[in-house]
Amino acid sequence: MTALSTPSPTTPSPPPAWPASNPKAPPGPCAGAPQATGHLPPLLITPGGRPKYLYADPGIPLGVDADQPRADHTHPLSAGSTVVFFTDGLIEHPQHPIDTSLDALARTAATLGDLSLNELCKALVDHHPSDGHDDMAILALRTPLAT
Repeated sequence: MTALSTPSPTTPSPPPAWPASNPKAPPGPCAGAPQATGHLPPLLITPGGRPKYLYADPGIPLGVDADQPRADHTHPLSAGSTVVFFTDGLIEHPQHPIDTSLDALARTAATLGDLSLNELCKALVDHHPSDGHDDMAILALRTPLAT
């Protein structure tokens, strides 16, 4: 993560924040290592449709003091698990507490876990609990099924 936090000549200033992932993970059990930089926690959907937020203590945002140590947070992921990263625009509503919106998103995602990743992202945008006044970004990753 230090490399992501160190600007290069081609990196916008300040660099954007983004989670890192290994798209070439082997089939079977995996471990995710997201950085908690004050953003909303990723949502894990297990193959059985059980939703769980992967809470972690926030660290220093990317692009701030690359010399400071950053903690990795790991969580084992079973085969076929889906992790959904999203921006606050997907859930924020001025009339609802943030926890209410997070619960609503988790309930919705739990019913959609069998969809393809593209269909899942589209369905979450179509059925979001926010007021729709902020931009929305979603990144969904799924661990390969065991062979």
